[in-house]
Amino acid sequence: MTTPASDLDVPFDTLFWIVLAVVLGLFIRKAVQRGGVRGVMFGSRVERLVGDVRGATRHGQSFTVSVHQLAGSDGHDAIGLELMARTAGGSQLMTVTLSREAAVQLAEHLRVAAMQ
Repeated sequence: MTTPASDLDVPFDTLFWIVLAVVLGLFIRKAVQRGGVRGVMFGSRVERLVGDVRGATRHGQSFTVSVHQLAGSDGHDAIGLELMARTAGGSQLMTVTLSREAAVQLAEHLRVAAMQ
């Protein structure tokens, strides 16, 4: 005796909501573990905001660079850069995680460029 196919089919909308619930559940779990949405974006817990620097406004677009101190997953601290671009139509956010050595090297490059 075979089971009719209609008894085994899961409606698409039910499957969609199940997958959405699983994805949201995983995101919320990571957000709680890492101290918020920024922690999820950086892949590490944000210890503190070190500071912000506003860039020049060009063509109606403003830029902000935020520097965060991160707790590295391997016990080594890391530095997180958050780059935010805002326009009248919306905003774009990008995060970059740097090791301490890379952050020192970036700071040196910025210092040299600012002195010239």
